[in-house]
Amino acid sequence: GVDLSLDGLARARARVRDPRARFVQGDLLSLPLLPGQFDVAFSLGVLHHTGDPEAALRRCAEALRPGGVLIAGVYSPVPWLGPVYAALRSVTTRLPLRLVWALSSIGAPLGAFPLVGRLACPWMSRSMSWKARWLDTFDWYAAPVQSYHTLDEVRGWFERTGILKGIEVASRRFGTLRARRTGSRDVTGASGAFPGLWPGGDGDG
Repeated sequence: GVDLSLDGLARARARVRDPRARFVQGDLLSLPLLPGQFDVAFSLGVLHHTGDPEAALRRCAEALRPGGVLIAGVYSPVPWLGPVYAALRSVTTRLPLRLVWALSSIGAPLGAFPLVGRLACPWMSRSMSWKARWLDTFDWYAAPVQSYHTLDEVRGWFERTGILKGIEVASRRFGTLRARRTGSRDVTGASGAFPGLWPGGDGDG
């Protein structure tokens, strides 16, 4: 696994006991790894925090071996709540992280109520645990860099890598894409953006 946070890496090492697992500190836009080394590249909820999600996705694709799988997810826009979120984030991203963490614990339970959760937190699955909703809420309001992307936009990223081809929408509700390329650099993946998992959604599923 790769992460910028040393604390996050320490937690990952504590949870994963498999001796084959390795965890490295690094920037997704400048991976400290040789290309073509991985069977699977997984980036869920990270690309939209990099400042250049298309370049970050390209780095993930380049890390794959021929035939590798790429799984990635990003935030999508929520037209009716976008201005509200922007106003809140203009404040929360300037607050101490400990305070945002505490405030997030108050907002997290909203995701459990069907009507309120659907309107205020459309990106949250009703089946998520309270702790998972807390973490998602904190991520949403604490991250200083955050961008939003449509399914078609993310499809364009996959196409422009020059590695991932034949991209199909497997699920509009969760924005799941599947990419396959035959030939000397075959890449097959269940890959994509998840606009139904986070704010918005490009389809009714």
